[in-house]
Amino acid sequence: MYDQVDPGTYDGVGSVITNEEDNAPVNDTCLQFDGADTDWPHLRIRMKDKGEIKADVCGPICSAIFAAPVRTKGAGTGLPRLLYAECLLTSELTANALMGMACDPKGEVKWYYIPPGHRPDTNRVYGIEPPQEPAPQNVRIDLRSVLTTRALAMPTGHAAVHHVSIIERADVLVLSHDDLGLWGKVRERCTCPSMDSWGAALAGRLVGAGVVAPCFGFGWPAGLRAHCYTADADVRFDELVSQYVKENGL
Repeated sequence: MYDQVDPGTYDGVGSVITNEEDNAPVNDTCLQFDGADTDWPHLRIRMKDKGEIKADVCGPICSAIFAAPVRTKGAGTGLPRLLYAECLLTSELTANALMGMACDPKGEVKWYYIPPGHRPDTNRVYGIEPPQEPAPQNVRIDLRSVLTTRALAMPTGHAAVHHVSIIERADVLVLSHDDLGLWGKVRERCTCPSMDSWGAALAGRLVGAGVVAPCFGFGWPAGLRAHCYTADADVRFDELVSQYVKENGL
């Protein structure tokens, strides 16, 4: 299982909302799990046009996958990039606004992550990179048909929630349950010829060779692992396979 951590734990990733910008966004946090102690992390998206805030919405995240920040020579460490997220919203207006800013922004848009237990209008807000070419989906869930599971308490005045998912369209994210499963998916994507039987020797070396990098996140089943392809994954895979063939032959 990949690390259950949040973007705020990375060195160099500090709060990005200054005091003068601490206005509260439109917040959608009335969902409650059974038990009053449950805290939600939140996704916040803010859009500005000519320096003026045009939209600022925030909603709880139930699961997410982030690519780790990339350290660039001379530029320091970048921000974590959101690859996938699932949000539960009670407001259709908030759901539509979030999806609109994700896929068709009308101004300068910035994305933020808020750790569990912190209010959206405090400075415990962390900048994240948005998905590349994000693809959002919105599914309306009738709570009256699912409350028998006792997973959710009925929010006052709401009979449904909007399950909004956002995923990066780029072929970057790869999910697997073990090293051999990862090897099989990498072989399908990369162009260098290889054999499935080589996985026993090479599957555990994909991360060290720079073909893929581990992701981090929360809200996913135990045993599921997330990786993302590096910018030069094909080159790194070619090098790994070529070296193996030189040492062991075909």
